[in-house]
Amino acid sequence: MNPFPAMILASSTTSSQIKPKKHAGGKRKHYLTKYIITTDEYVNPQKPNDKYCYCLACYELNLEKVKIVNRKKLVRNHLKNCIYFMHKVGGKEQVNNILNKEDSEESSKKLRLDYDKDKDNSLAISKVESKKIDHFLARTPTFLEQAQFEDQILNITITNGWSFRWVEDKSVIAYYHWLNPHLKLPSRKQLAGRILKAASETNRFHIQNKARKDLYGVMIAFDGWKNVINQEILESVLIMSNGETLVWNIIDISGWRKKYEDIMEITEEIFEEINVLEIKINGLVTDSDAAYAASR
Repeated sequence: MNPFPAMILASSTTSSQIKPKKHAGGKRKHYLTKYIITTDEYVNPQKPNDKYCYCLACYELNLEKVKIVNRKKLVRNHLKNCIYFMHKVGGKEQVNNILNKEDSEESSKKLRLDYDKDKDNSLAISKVESKKIDHFLARTPTFLEQAQFEDQILNITITNGWSFRWVEDKSVIAYYHWLNPHLKLPSRKQLAGRILKAASETNRFHIQNKARKDLYGVMIAFDGWKNVINQEILESVLIMSNGETLVWNIIDISGWRKKYEDIMEITEEIFEEINVLEIKINGLVTDSDAAYAASR
């Protein structure tokens, strides 16, 4: 009796009997998949082939969900024209770099020999995605993870009132390198430029969208104050029907004479801007300063 029956089986199996298994997940993921949110909704349920997806940049802003057929060419066309995606990645040049990237990010594959007892001990070769141990250790962050990390760095900076230069401190760089050698801190210029601008535009969009959805309308309120460096600040606030306040604009008026004509001009500009955005206005509230009172 042969003590190694499996070896005889393997040697006697012809190449025609070895059939590769189909990819378990249907269509393989394209390299733009990291910038979208996939769904289980088929374009045509009668022919379950293509599925819908959403743009990740639009989805994060809670915009009206625009369905995209999850094909690389169609996703690419959407991202190319999506202003929110452009802000997310840091400009038109970055968008072009991403979209012109070739399909070189396919997952590494390896051949695995399966012993299939349910099919008369026949052998099959299947391609499976390799899960290296590096996947579970310190690794290079994905596009979404890097964007979230940069947002958190900006929040820390603003909350603590730090200078943007803190990210270039050698001890800070060494600490983050110790946490994850693949984690890249943004530079001072990136933090004060691209990242701050994108966060400001995102926050501005949320404010506009929330005010526009208030069916009962908003009140506009002005308030003046001095900051820690003695700058005279004029703040305009939207008061929603539920009592929530949204900071609309902040202007440095240190060099102004604060005549009522100046206040009237600012008020008219804000009213025009809000009307263009189709936000319902119910009234204006100011403090008791003479210039504000005269402008009313």
